[in-house]
Amino acid sequence: MATMTEIAVRRIAVRQLDEEALGNVGSIVTPGSVTDESLNRAPGQMAFLWVHQFLDYPSRPYISSNRFYYRGARCEYLQRHPASTVVIIPFGGTQGVIFVADDADGEPDLTRVRAIFLDGQRGIAINPGVWVRYAYPVSAFFDFAYVSARVDPEDDIERVYLEE
Repeated sequence: MATMTEIAVRRIAVRQLDEEALGNVGSIVTPGSVTDESLNRAPGQMAFLWVHQFLDYPSRPYISSNRFYYRGARCEYLQRHPASTVVIIPFGGTQGVIFVADDADGEPDLTRVRAIFLDGQRGIAINPGVWVRYAYPVSAFFDFAYVSARVDPEDDIERVYLEE
């Protein structure tokens, strides 16, 4: 008779999006102030531009709009894009949660998984190779812009199924 594998359930506190929660996995995409080091336009101009991060893609990138519907916050797998930056910028104040984990010898470090709340006002750029799972709406749905170079859903992706 086959036995069922025990599944370890880990509760992860959802943290506000800030530099401490994000760590070294990427950068926050948000309007800055005129004293930010990322400011790339002189004060007094008609507009300001803040450079948050250079993006990496193995082929021609595109921007898309996405809607994820509420499905709870059960994270069945983590994925990473070894050659691509993941960019998520919320629309219309919709809110969601993403999970990120550091890499440990080609596997996600499950002792360092973080759940980060995207408040609908700021976006996120995640470095290539970071383990991530997105986007978990906190209400009916979460709308966001997504920058990628992946047309084929199996290009530039590695997955680790957490139940295995």
